[in-house]
Amino acid sequence: GHSARNLMENLLTDGIELKYQPFAAGFRIEHPQALLNELQYGEDLASLAAKGKGPLPVADYRLAHQCRSDVEVSASTGAEYV
Repeated sequence: GHSARNLMENLLTDGIELKYQPFAAGFRIEHPQALLNELQYGEDLASLAAKGKGPLPVADYRLAHQCRSDVEVSASTGAEYV
């Protein structure tokens, strides 16, 4: 975190080799189910999802992003370069 910034800068200055390790972060975004149904099925068919008890299943979606792995950080400035 930000409290380790000074330590990391000192290690870089002292020539200690630092390597990035992969990590994952997650978060949750909530939308009203009726909105998702309408966006996926359209206004005319959205009501057919009927909270999972109608002829259509409730709408579902996912959001995912994978960050680039070709980013390097300068030891002297901390700036990112591709």
